[in-house]
Amino acid sequence: MKIKSWEEADEALLQIALTARGLAIAKATVEEREGEIERTEKALEEFVREHAQDLKEKSRNLSHGRVWLRWATKLYTRSWKRVLEVLLDRKRLDLMHIKPKVNKEALEKCEDEFLEELGVGRKSGDVFGYETA
Repeated sequence: MKIKSWEEADEALLQIALTARGLAIAKATVEEREGEIERTEKALEEFVREHAQDLKEKSRNLSHGRVWLRWATKLYTRSWKRVLEVLLDRKRLDLMHIKPKVNKEALEKCEDEFLEELGVGRKSGDVFGYETA
């Protein structure tokens, strides 16, 4: 698609706005359907727990799937943030998920020579932006 006039640019903004609104409606519908699933799951769990004696081998096959109860242990705490702080203090990295990520904001403050060593360059220029009505 190539825009050839200001009228076509205005039409493009309209299309973006309409599509964005359509996406917002679709997202709301998805959230509503996810809520329906969550409510149905809770009702199903309640029913299965009430009828646990009917389960053979702790599970039951039905026409559209299978339900079960299994023994599980779940960890809980008042504050996972506090747990993380203690693990960091004790240097227990083996008990944490760590996802390395480049801090681009901090890199922007580095000298060009250092960036060059890393294979990072700087590029400046006008950045396009728009808003729809």
